[in-house]
Amino acid sequence: MKRGIAMKTLRMWISVAVVGLLLCGCATMGAAFRKPEVRGVHPRITGIDFTGVTLAFDVDVYNPNFFAIRSPRLRYAFNVEGSSVRSGDYIPNQSTEK
Repeated sequence: MKRGIAMKTLRMWISVAVVGLLLCGCATMGAAFRKPEVRGVHPRITGIDFTGVTLAFDVDVYNPNFFAIRSPRLRYAFNVEGSSVRSGDYIPNQSTEK
């Protein structure tokens, strides 16, 4: 009978240790993942014709994480004198390497 109680106590302590490790692991994982930063936006005119102007933007992104950003999404808004002209999301087909 005492062995059964000892096994239950051991199982309980192992369960408590596993739950504690999982909680600590999840709490520290949030600090390991940091948000990428936009460090610079460099616009340039790539074309002008009678229908409009074509612009290209080189965006410098700093990734502080140890892994690449697989498919970054770029949300943009183009305003002229406070009025929204165009906005949307752009998802390029490339990754940013670390």
